[in-house]
Amino acid sequence: MNNRYLKLIALLLVCCGAITGLIWRALIFRAHASPHVAPSSQSSKVTPVKPFERINQKAKAAKHSDQKADEELAFEVVSTLTPSQVPSFTKEALMERLARAETNHRAGRSRGIPEDNVVKMINELAGKFSAPEYAKTTPLEVRVARTGLMADMPNLIADKPIALKEKGKKTIGLMSPVEAFAVSMFVLRQKLVNEAWQVSPREFTDNLYRKKLERWHALRERAGSNQPTGGESKPQVKLVARSNPKKDEMVRVIADGAARMDSHELMGLADAALNTLGVER
Repeated sequence: MNNRYLKLIALLLVCCGAITGLIWRALIFRAHASPHVAPSSQSSKVTPVKPFERINQKAKAAKHSDQKADEELAFEVVSTLTPSQVPSFTKEALMERLARAETNHRAGRSRGIPEDNVVKMINELAGKFSAPEYAKTTPLEVRVARTGLMADMPNLIADKPIALKEKGKKTIGLMSPVEAFAVSMFVLRQKLVNEAWQVSPREFTDNLYRKKLERWHALRERAGSNQPTGGESKPQVKLVARSNPKKDEMVRVIADGAARMDSHELMGLADAALNTLGVER
């Protein structure tokens, strides 16, 4: 099999995965409403389980440095957060590497992964595909994504208590390998399909400030009218896939970028991304 044929196969796999990824949120949304059947010899009762809930359950089970539980957690995260058309051998390699790194991290043999590594990984990928500036991310965006996901997956996202650093600044700490991967995939998804994230860093900051100001004014109005405020709810970061011109542009960017790469580089994208993220082999 010549190199040209290998490159064609790799290109088709990448393009197929990218396009499928754009409808991934629609499938996830439908899965939220779809029943998950829990095996039982006594009852056929259907219990709905959301994808993030399944990840959270697996993360809870993996808190005791159990290798089998870490493998199941890695499997759930990769299965849920990667497009369905990503080649199975790539998914298997991701699962094995993440599970091994997670076990080492939970056993205290690795320090953890800083949020800056997520920024580096995503921006490196954006550079490889010659993506527009809005496809790149910032530490603020990563922090917003991470804190937004805490409500859905508290056993995985920043599962250690918030600590105080010097001068009273709070930190939610370093990430485990699986958490870092999950956050990275989430931010990537926003950059691919969510127009609220396909903006410059300044626009993102301004929009975030505006939303906080709107919530503050709403709370003041309720307080002034003697209505119960109920406290300020945490901002929820949602996975969305509404059609917009920048989403279409990203499809073209991925296809064009993949066409410029040779088969070796295409096949090594996942491994290279984990290297940048700081996930040990």
